[in-house]
Amino acid sequence: MRKNKLFIIFTVVTILTFLGTAATCNLCGLVPVETTSEESEEEVSGGQRTETTSAGTEAEETEPADETPPADETPPADETPPEDEEPPEDEEPDESFGDAGGEGVVFNLKVNKNLSGYVTEDGSVLTRTVLIGDNASDKAVKGFISFDIRELFDSPIAIARISITNIVAAVDPTFADQMIIKVFDYGSSLNASAFAEGGTHLAAIPTAGLTSINISGDNLKALVEQCNNDGKDYFQLKLGLNDYSDDDGVADIFAINLDNAQLIVEQ
Repeated sequence: MRKNKLFIIFTVVTILTFLGTAATCNLCGLVPVETTSEESEEEVSGGQRTETTSAGTEAEETEPADETPPADETPPADETPPEDEEPPEDEEPDESFGDAGGEGVVFNLKVNKNLSGYVTEDGSVLTRTVLIGDNASDKAVKGFISFDIRELFDSPIAIARISITNIVAAVDPTFADQMIIKVFDYGSSLNASAFAEGGTHLAAIPTAGLTSINISGDNLKALVEQCNNDGKDYFQLKLGLNDYSDDDGVADIFAINLDNAQLIVEQ
């Protein structure tokens, strides 16, 4: 009987111990659960903070702050040229009108074609074409050239030169051995009376191989200057051969293109 009582007591103690242990375990299990819940809430709360922070970051990325220039940034000052920079000097105009050279003012004086031409011994007159020699009627032909000198005014003349190029010979105008050139003032029109003798001798040019005429020197300069000082508008030449005709019934002439005739004057 004693053993049975001891067994029963042992069994009851064991059961009570077991139940106490179970209760203790249950109690211990609740704390972690509650702690876990709190931690879960904290995690959730933290997640919200994280999401809020993320949302704020996205907002910051989406809405950048207003850009303003630095306070010390100022617009560039107007550019002004240096005070010591001077404007370029005006260039002096080129007063040269020809190619005669020298340091003075050069005038390349052209022909007035309406006052230039030829006159025949029998009274025929034609302007704008210059012929010298004889015609088919064996009548002498004289040429006339008028240079316009109104540009010269009253200034002194340093150099004067006549240049006539590309002279053409037809048949045989060399029946006369010289071409006589005179300065002859025939005025503002060319007519038959200009054929008559008269004028100031300027030059005698050999006819053999004649293709150009070049005259210069003090005599020409003095004659041009005299004409200019007298207030003449034109410096005029008469050209003829030293023999009237060779009586062969054929025109023998020198022909001058007025575009190739120039009076060059340097003042």
